[in-house]
Amino acid sequence: MKALIVEDELTSRIILQKILSPYGEVHLCLDGNEAIDAFSSAIDQGAPFDLICMDFIMPKLDGHTALTRIREIEKEKGGYLGKRVMVIMTTGLSNIETEYADITAMCEAILHKPIRKYLLIETIEKLGFSQNSNS
Repeated sequence: MKALIVEDELTSRIILQKILSPYGEVHLCLDGNEAIDAFSSAIDQGAPFDLICMDFIMPKLDGHTALTRIREIEKEKGGYLGKRVMVIMTTGLSNIETEYADITAMCEAILHKPIRKYLLIETIEKLGFSQNSNS
């Protein structure tokens, strides 16, 4: 699995990286602009991300706007290998599903902060990812 963590808060970024590392290669971005650039570049290089774990509220460009753009890039580039990147949105907002109804269609899961390790692992594994045997 190749994963992209998009999180502006250092502690959350470290926790997510520690949890996701046994599943494969992990890349880090601090905001939505960096995420869009990393996502597009990965597709152009023929090595797309399998999973994006993105914070909803970030400076410069928020997760909602960034994910909307990522989904547009997928359409523009005709998808890559006929699949879309799986996205887990993380948030401190309690009402994200009702205030931003379109977000549920754009991502595979929404996890509320503080992120609980067992919930993230359960979600990752439900999406079909497993830990690398050499981890």
